[in-house]
Amino acid sequence: MQEPVFNFENVRKILVAADGSDCGMHAAEQAIGIAKLLDAQLIVVYVVDEIALDQVFKVSERDEAEKELKKVGQRCINYILEQAKKECVKNTSLLAKLAKGRPFEQIVHLAKQLKIDLIVIGTHGQRRAERVLIGSVAQKVIEYAPCPVLVVK
Repeated sequence: MQEPVFNFENVRKILVAADGSDCGMHAAEQAIGIAKLLDAQLIVVYVVDEIALDQVFKVSERDEAEKELKKVGQRCINYILEQAKKECVKNTSLLAKLAKGRPFEQIVHLAKQLKIDLIVIGTHGQRRAERVLIGSVAQKVIEYAPCPVLVVK
């Protein structure tokens, strides 16, 4: 039996994973354009990576670093929402979430919870590896997502 063909006309909810990287911002631009074109709801998520926090910061510095990353995440979300408003994506269609945990798990969990139709994510995030074709977060989101994933470079 052949799998059904993905139909953009059925896309009503788009989740864009933001991380402040160039690829992440390009993904947000694409998600905004698609949401506008399809009159779809745009949900923006920024995940503070707990594992990276644990690996990089001492226990005494971790709380302060987490607060700073949350501020960065909120600024990133606000910027994307402002861009969406400028592009006339309906205000009632915009939603934002600042999460904490393993990025791919939080993205996939939110996609399942909100019954997302399309996830848009950058090929590489802040921890870019030059020799890797696709970043580990994007790769795991593709593997575990309950819906199609558009990967943007």
